[in-house]
Amino acid sequence: MPYLDRIYIDYNNLKSIDIQSISLKLNRLILNNNFIQIQETNTFLKNTQKLKYLYLDNNALTRIEAKIFNNFQSMIRMSFKNNSINLIEPNAFFNCIQLKILFISFNKLEKIESKTFNGLFNLLELTMYQNSLNLIENESQT
Repeated sequence: MPYLDRIYIDYNNLKSIDIQSISLKLNRLILNNNFIQIQETNTFLKNTQKLKYLYLDNNALTRIEAKIFNNFQSMIRMSFKNNSINLIEPNAFFNCIQLKILFISFNKLEKIESKTFNGLFNLLELTMYQNSLNLIENESQT
């Protein structure tokens, strides 16, 4: 499927997916309502330079590790709504230089560290409602 541009695989029982074997031209990946966990070793994060839209709502995410999205220079929109994310490590989105919209609502975040959103120079919308936030650090607090 060398010309495949979009994949919608909602409401399944996926724990991971290897998009590297599907298409290098993939633009949009929708994996809502599955059981996916992102880990540094997940192969679906490789060869994703063209990916612009990633939706992982209603999955089994608990954390977003530092620089996990290093290959996502073309990413415009990411959504991680309604997971169990309790930690976003500093520099998690460091190389997502084109990211404009980020949804991380309905999670279990209690704290946002000062460098969590480093590198998001073009971010226009950040949605974090319905978390358990009690601390948002700035540079002077670290």
